[in-house]
Amino acid sequence: MTSIEPSLNMHQLNLEMENHQLKKDLRERQFEQFTLSKIQQVAKVGTWKLNHLTYDVCLSLELLTMLGLTQASCKLKWNQFVSLIDPAQHLALETKLIQLEDVEHPAIVHTFLDNTQTKRHFKHFSHTFTNSIRQPLRTVGLIQDITEEFNQAKELERQAITDELTKLYNRRKLMPLYAN
Repeated sequence: MTSIEPSLNMHQLNLEMENHQLKKDLRERQFEQFTLSKIQQVAKVGTWKLNHLTYDVCLSLELLTMLGLTQASCKLKWNQFVSLIDPAQHLALETKLIQLEDVEHPAIVHTFLDNTQTKRHFKHFSHTFTNSIRQPLRTVGLIQDITEEFNQAKELERQAITDELTKLYNRRKLMPLYAN
């Protein structure tokens, strides 16, 4: 037995231990990814990431599903992304998103027409990460589908201001008109 064999065995053992740790870390990451994906599905939330150097936007699988897109369109340019989520008002939306960078808890609500031309309502959150001289590097965004809540709120408002029998406006709706 040469003096090299024990050091090779020790080196092999170290590599096997490192490999085991990497596999363990990978399983943990897969578990966390699965958990995050399920949370996003339940909360009706999708994510996007903007690279400010290339203006590429990467969309999560959940956001692709919410927008009715295929996985092939996972990576878009910024202007394509903004036009996609609000084609009619994309410049106004882009301005609002840029202004969110200086807000502590930024959120905007906007409307989206899906493939079937059904109106959907989204609540949009984003946060921009900067370098040491405050240049933007990456922006991370969350889009939550609030269509159901929006429609419920509209229905409650309609019920509150109309008479159930006649479907005419009731006192709650008419009183502000006479207050002026």
